[in-house]
Order: sequence, then C-alpha cells, then structure tokens
Amino acid sequence: MVRLYFLRLKEKTIMKYLYVLSLVSASFFSGTAQKTYTVNTIQNVTIDGSINEWDAISFTDEFVKHDNAGKASQVTKAKIAWDASNIYFAFVAKDMDIKATNGSQDSKIFNTDDLIEFFIDPDGNGENYIEVGVNGLNVYYDYILKCVTASCGGWADDQVFDLNNFESAANYVGTVNASTDKDTEYFVEIKIPFASLKAIPNGGFTTPKDGDTWNANLFRIDQNASSSAEYLAWNPHNSFGFHQPSKFGKLVFKADPLTAIIDTDLTDLVQFYPNPTTGVVRFNKEIAQVKVFNTFGQLVESQENVSAIDLSSFEKGVYTISMIAEGKVMTEKIIKQ
Repeated sequence: MVRLYFLRLKEKTIMKYLYVLSLVSASFFSGTAQKTYTVNTIQNVTIDGSINEWDAISFTDEFVKHDNAGKASQVTKAKIAWDASNIYFAFVAKDMDIKATNGSQDSKIFNTDDLIEFFIDPDGNGENYIEVGVNGLNVYYDYILKCVTASCGGWADDQVFDLNNFESAANYVGTVNASTDKDTEYFVEIKIPFASLKAIPNGGFTTPKDGDTWNANLFRIDQNASSSAEYLAWNPHNSFGFHQPSKFGKLVFKADPLTAIIDTDLTDLVQFYPNPTTGVVRFNKEIAQVKVFNTFGQLVESQENVSAIDLSSFEKGVYTISMIAEGKVMTEKIIKQ
C-alpha cells in the first residue's frame, strides 16, 4: 500500500487526489524558521524504555500541531544523543488514554495508534530517507521513502526494508486500550547503529563527526486529542503533510568533551605522558586544544596549540583530559599524584 503523508488510505485514486492537494495547499502557507537541535554524546545507554540515564541530555521543544504550529492538547518532547556507533532517541508523550495495537513489525499502526515517529534525511535532498514509528507497546515500523515529490518521479517507498540491529523499548503509565481509566504517559527509547543507516542505498548516511548536520523531523500521532487525532511535529511545516523533507529541522552533532567519541586513529596518533603525573604532561605532537575537567565536570584548564600542560598546581585526583587534533576528539582519564 502506498503511503501519502500522514494519511494512509486504501483507495489509490483518493490518495493521488490528496497528494496533489497537499502540494497545492503548501503554496498558501509561509514556512517557519528551521529549528536546530544539538545532538550531544552519551555513554552507557540501555534500551529499556526508561530515560533515567538521559538526565544530561536536553529535551527538544514541545511538539506542536504540524500544519499550523498550534499548541498540542498533550505534551510531547524528545531527546537525541549519539556515540561512536549509534544514534539514540528518547520520547516522552503525555497521554490520558493510550491506544496501541500489539501487532507485528511493520504493522500499519499509523492508522489506529498513538505513536511517535521520526524521519531522517541526512543529505537533505528529500530522497531515500528513513521513517521509523513506535507505539506504546513497542510495535514499530521502518520504511525508506525513496521519493515523495514529482521532481524525482512521484511517490515511491520501501516498506520491506529493515534496519539491522535496531533496538527499541516502550514503557507506559496507565492501562493501554482502556478508556474507562485515566492514563498518564508513555515512553519510547530507540537505538539505531550508524552501520545500518549507511546500508540504505543512496541515503547519504555516514558516521557523523563533530559539527556535522542532518536534516530530520520528529512527529507524534495522538489519536486521543479532543474529538479527533492530532498530528504533531517538533519542527512544524505550516502546511498539510508530514512528508515535506524541505521543511525538516536540523540535527547538529556535537562531541561533548566528557562523553567524547574516541577516534581510534587519533588514539594511535596522539600519546601523552607520564600518567599518573606529578606535574607536567607532555604530548608527542602539538595539540590544537586541550581541556581538563575535574570529577564534577567543571572545566579547570584550557589551552590551545600546546605540546605540554602543567598540572603541578592541581589537587591530587582523577581528571578528564580532552584533546583535539586534526579535527578529531580524544578523551582520556589522567591521574594527578
């Protein structure tokens, strides 16, 4: 079945009509400023539907109605993080009446369920991007959108595609599919290996580096909002339809010094000694930037373009030293005696 934006209808003739209508309607709305979210690094994430280990990662703005930026009936927020091998997502969706179908993978739960979605289009060309949706019972689908506009030949998707080593977990507070009580919220947590994204033909996915940007958007289908469903987005489109990649937001990848991604090439390239040290730490080459953090994560020293750093005035203890060379980041522990 071909999918059209967020509406999924069986009748192909109606789908074609709505497809054209969505393109026409877009011309009557002005665009909104493209939102940006900084994707920081994270360590030791367990995909279990709990976001306790996400405390250091900031939430996105609350989702709004995707077609007019109006306030949503129920709050939805998300967090995104990364490490050397994976990108991670965590969603919190307030929901007074959670609806979820306990179906199989790639079930068409978007017709009936409360769920979260995200689309990633790293190169921003609007072709061969990924769509993932997960409901409160951890039923999910993953599709490739090969084309959604006439400029690349008209709608074409791949619903057979599966992301390798994809992990997700969901948790909820309340009783699913029981309208007689009042629910509170559901959580969704996701891990996607960069290797599985790079396997998407012509998708433009690479393992990101510090400062890289990807086009992406986050969505929610809320079946329980007022008398009809609400279709929400982190970055509103101000026109009809989720599948408008030209109106996605931006994810900016940042390597936080305390959870930095260790580049093995840089590890082989840069050495420092002695460790433990009583004073001066020397590097085998000039380092563009060196930062030292104490155990509370506070920056206690920062120098640029150096081949040595003096820690003799520091108190005894364990410190984190972050080194940047040739555009790459390496983080290591150092002991001051």
